[in-house]
Amino acid sequence: MGTAAPDARDHMSIAVNRDKLIFAAGRETNEDGKSPFSGTVATTDVFDFSKKQVGELDSASDIPTLRAGTMAFAWCDQVIISGGGSGGQKLGHRQVQAFDVNANR
Repeated sequence: MGTAAPDARDHMSIAVNRDKLIFAAGRETNEDGKSPFSGTVATTDVFDFSKKQVGELDSASDIPTLRAGTMAFAWCDQVIISGGGSGGQKLGHRQVQAFDVNANR
């Protein structure tokens, strides 16, 4: 693609919807012995295939529930994010959230 994602992360969800590649949730792996979920990432990154660039999104596009190891799928004009885990959870997350590819939120 020639463009690096602005937020390094692993255990994120990725989905393609229309001409956009959406990266949501995830974490920055650390090797300092802390909880593997201590570095969860809130930002949502969008690569636009037609423009061949990563779009700059404001904080309104952040995923409301910080978590890693989520599941994502494209549906209509949205990317649906569900499940995953975080440091404060004993069980997987029940929250289901959507990213609207047209509104970038």
